[in-house]
Amino acid sequence: MAWAGPSKKSVAKRGQIELANHIKRYRLLREMTQFQLAYKIGISETTMYQIERRLLMPKLNVAIRIANYFDLPVQEMFFDPSQEPPIRYSNQNPPTIIEKPIV
Repeated sequence: MAWAGPSKKSVAKRGQIELANHIKRYRLLREMTQFQLAYKIGISETTMYQIERRLLMPKLNVAIRIANYFDLPVQEMFFDPSQEPPIRYSNQNPPTIIEKPIV
């Protein structure tokens, strides 16, 4: 049997940071299909589906293009303000990484 790639859970929580994903909400507010948005930002419809369903984390340049299309900061599009940030900065260098258990 061939390897099918990483599980959905491992992709969605890569680096123990679960990204919020507000693409669908903003896409539906503009009455767009996944295909239309994918075409506008230059990715395939399959990739857009996977990003929207949290099966694939977008590359930084794709995340920026999506956020720019909706005139939003990347943080608002992909991060949940109710979550504690995964990195806590202190007066020391380098920053301290706060590890959260994967549930």
